[in-house]
Amino acid sequence: MKTRSLFGSLSRLAIASGALAALAEAQGRIIAIGDEWLLSDIAFTSQPVQTTQLALNIAGYFANSQPGNFLVLSNIPDIPGFGARGVQGAPLAAVMTGAGHTWTIDANAPVTLANLGQYDGVFLAGPVASGAANGAILASYVNAGGSVLVMGAVGTGFTGPASEAAAWNPFLNQFGLGFGSTYFAYGTALLPIPVAPSGHALAQGLSIVSWGNGQLTLDLEPGNPQNQVAVRGSFVGFGGGPQGDVNDIIATFNLGTVSAIYAPFGSGCPGSAGVPSNTASALPQIGQTLVVDVGNLPPPGAAFFLLGFSRTTSGFGPLPLDMTGLGAPGCFGRVSPDSVQLLLGSGGTAAFSLAIPASQSYLGMQFFTQALVLAQGTNALGAVLSDAAEATIGN
Repeated sequence: MKTRSLFGSLSRLAIASGALAALAEAQGRIIAIGDEWLLSDIAFTSQPVQTTQLALNIAGYFANSQPGNFLVLSNIPDIPGFGARGVQGAPLAAVMTGAGHTWTIDANAPVTLANLGQYDGVFLAGPVASGAANGAILASYVNAGGSVLVMGAVGTGFTGPASEAAAWNPFLNQFGLGFGSTYFAYGTALLPIPVAPSGHALAQGLSIVSWGNGQLTLDLEPGNPQNQVAVRGSFVGFGGGPQGDVNDIIATFNLGTVSAIYAPFGSGCPGSAGVPSNTASALPQIGQTLVVDVGNLPPPGAAFFLLGFSRTTSGFGPLPLDMTGLGAPGCFGRVSPDSVQLLLGSGGTAAFSLAIPASQSYLGMQFFTQALVLAQGTNALGAVLSDAAEATIGN
């Protein structure tokens, strides 16, 4: 099998293990926003630059700055004179599609893991997909790599702020987040709330948000680095809020990172230039290129680079495979040869490279490598084996 077929095999492996391969750029993230007006039609009218910036920050956070596929599950009614609110408005859709994202509004879409798994992110405002049963599905979706935005303070479909918090907190609380049980800061028009300085990705380039009688967003586990208050608003001159003049209005959860690994797990056997090495000069990361250097190559500096999905079994039998019977005593094959590529080097070194797609479906996947190095005159096989390495795709 040629190397270009590798990620087709990886994809099949992901599906077989239950991975949601359709989560193309999702990160396993949650955004809780305390008011449905921040991305509303009137927000785009009154604060077009700032509202657009917030929308783009959200999309970039969910899709890792790549084109994303987003689903809107919401059907809250417009407010006369203010237009659409929440995540249903035409200006928001125009920003998202203009930035290269796919934006699907379907309040009747099934709230199932199979359906949500087709999307990188799901945007929610109002009763649709709320409640404990839906919260369990949303939690499974996030844990599988999907991302969810929830807007509070919609009012419609709930009996008040405590009811709205109770509808969403079964989901949010599983990730250390929540909504407060009171509404605050109401005006006859949207309030331009200054944003406190923050290093969070959602706050980049953001100085003002549009607010109208919202709820606190709660970080229930401030010692957990997965949770962060992303945006705090200054309500000085607007009556303050439950936390005083400055209140938490956007909070996030990030499932976390997976470290990219390329590490030896088994020794090779020596040729005339010593044991061929197998080291990475660029680690296997989502959207990046893995670069492996095979060193200590004897003339003619050629090797077959083996890449496989197992270090315990192969088409030739259990691993490691003693190569004595093939004419290479002291050598052991340690990886399944699911992909083989010829490397031609110079100066005793050859390089292998593999472009890893920018797809979260590969995150955390493991594979194993070893090189079969041509070594004429060393043994009857005319080849030796490099050290073996295990790789984990990280982000």
